[in-house]
Amino acid sequence: MKYEYIIITLLFSCLQNSFSQNVEIYPDYVDFGNNRKTTIIKFLDNVTDSIRRVIYFDSTGRITKETFSNYMPISGKHKIDGTYTYKYSDLNNPYERFYTNINEDTLKTIFEYNTSGLLKKKISWEYERKSKLREGAPDYGIDSSIGCIPAEEDIVRYREWTIRQKKKYKYKNGNLTKVKVPYEWKMEPRTWLFNYDRNSQLIKIREYGYKRKPLRWIESFEYSGDKTIKTKEYFVTYWDKIPPKEIWTTIEKGIKPSIIRTDFINSNNNKLLEFNYENDKLKEIKKTINDEIKFVYRLEYE
Repeated sequence: MKYEYIIITLLFSCLQNSFSQNVEIYPDYVDFGNNRKTTIIKFLDNVTDSIRRVIYFDSTGRITKETFSNYMPISGKHKIDGTYTYKYSDLNNPYERFYTNINEDTLKTIFEYNTSGLLKKKISWEYERKSKLREGAPDYGIDSSIGCIPAEEDIVRYREWTIRQKKKYKYKNGNLTKVKVPYEWKMEPRTWLFNYDRNSQLIKIREYGYKRKPLRWIESFEYSGDKTIKTKEYFVTYWDKIPPKEIWTTIEKGIKPSIIRTDFINSNNNKLLEFNYENDKLKEIKKTINDEIKFVYRLEYE
């Protein structure tokens, strides 16, 4: 079983380069088929010809920076703007990801690894905007003659780093077996458990809530030639109803995903991702939902 499928299944939100590490780090999963001569990859909107994303590599093939401009990710509903930068350890594993944008929203993620170089902990922080009354400011309140809303000159605005998420990883025989989120801002704690067959192929993922209760969903995997079928079934309500069963079908070209189709059972909804290659390099990504094209990205290498 290829490690990429674990990442796709978890969040479908990592990017993986031939020379970079197999850990959940980047905003999208993409296997570029890149070589070390490539220093820049551009994602161009096929309709407007606008540059939506630029990825920068160093001489060893590591991603050092990514810039986004109104970029719709492969998986997700919200567009990305801003810049990610990465710092690396001597083991070529990134130990810090830093994000900022034009509004000065600022995030950072710290990565820790075990002695085998596998990701064991990820902590995400936000440079949170805060405010307080200045020393000597009058007493504001319901019963105060000056009311509840402080005057601007009485407010001290400042920022400080605040933890937003903690995530821990466990492995057995090199396979990821457990991912736990003991804390996430505005979210409940949750745990993912991974099961493999004798050939180390991933066959099942289960998501639980706090202390493994309740069981929220199960993803099961079947493999046949160049095709992988993932079935996802929910057991708890989201937005007042249990979501429909999902069937993800991935067809590979060599070892790279060529088509990823998601069908929602008992509904007419479906999603389709198409990855097109040229000389083993990813050249185009196309996303369609219910037969409506959402984006087509053309990739250029420098």
